[in-house]
Amino acid sequence: MLLARREQWLTPTVDGVRDRGFRCKARCATLQNTDDVQLSRPNIETYGKIDILINNAGVTWGHPSKEHSLEKWNMVLQINLNRRVSLLATSRREMLKRRSGNIINVASIAGLVGSMERAST
Repeated sequence: MLLARREQWLTPTVDGVRDRGFRCKARCATLQNTDDVQLSRPNIETYGKIDILINNAGVTWGHPSKEHSLEKWNMVLQINLNRRVSLLATSRREMLKRRSGNIINVASIAGLVGSMERAST
């Protein structure tokens, strides 16, 4: 089960996986919607399990901090933190039932290296 925020990235990837002889389903998801956190359910219904979760969801507002509204800040935290943790928890529960599975959390280098443009007030 492949998920991506943008159809133009998802479709070629799905085609490549299928061209190599693998079964593959796909869905566009942004994690802005709380239903997107339950994405493990269709995977379990289709394949019976979750082997690997690559938890790579993340967004940024992309402007200097002085241009961040509280609304945009909350959106970034909701997706980058809360929804990622919810997705991880949902998948982890299924993996623990089988006593098998892998979770790979991917984060931005921005968490390790500061940027003057993004820190200005």
